[in-house]
Amino acid sequence: MAAATALIAAAASYSANSTNDAVPQADESNAASVPYYSAAAATASQIAGGWTVIDANGDNKKFEPVSEYAALTGTAMKISWAASGTYHDDYLISPAVHLSAGTEYKIGYTWKTGSDKEKTTYYISKSVVPEEIKNSTVLHDYDEFSMTSYKQDWDTFTPAEDGDYHFVVYVHSAGYRYYVYYADLTMVVNMFASAAVTALEATAGVNR
Repeated sequence: MAAATALIAAAASYSANSTNDAVPQADESNAASVPYYSAAAATASQIAGGWTVIDANGDNKKFEPVSEYAALTGTAMKISWAASGTYHDDYLISPAVHLSAGTEYKIGYTWKTGSDKEKTTYYISKSVVPEEIKNSTVLHDYDEFSMTSYKQDWDTFTPAEDGDYHFVVYVHSAGYRYYVYYADLTMVVNMFASAAVTALEATAGVNR
């Protein structure tokens, strides 16, 4: 928790435990608030509360918690390779977090791959339904990309309307690639975002 608190502080200055193969229904009544942090994997054998795993193609290759000493909290969610000739179709979905319209948020996450190049898309979505997620806002799209050491990325998102949003990791790599790891999620208000100019008033200068 100390690592999580430090991570939130640094960013500001610059449920049940289960995995689900069926498409879930969002529970927006328990949305978290910003600043928000979750390791995704509570332990090396247990997913954190409120996170959802969807194995959309039913091949039993899905995100699972593992021990990862190099991650911030020592745990991560990991997905192994799909069978040769197939594709991953797998989702890791965060709990709902309430975001306000017109406010710019910084969204941080930690990830890495095995030695192969992977296809991974990060979304921000009001939905937990795969087909609806794919029509949501793309935060980052990694196409045939590898990163064998943990990397922390930060993206920004300004919602057009108030609502409860989910961070989504979607893996769609070709079969027989190695691994994708996801570790930490942080959401904070971007304190350095420029405020929008809403009104201008002209003032007469002094005659000299």
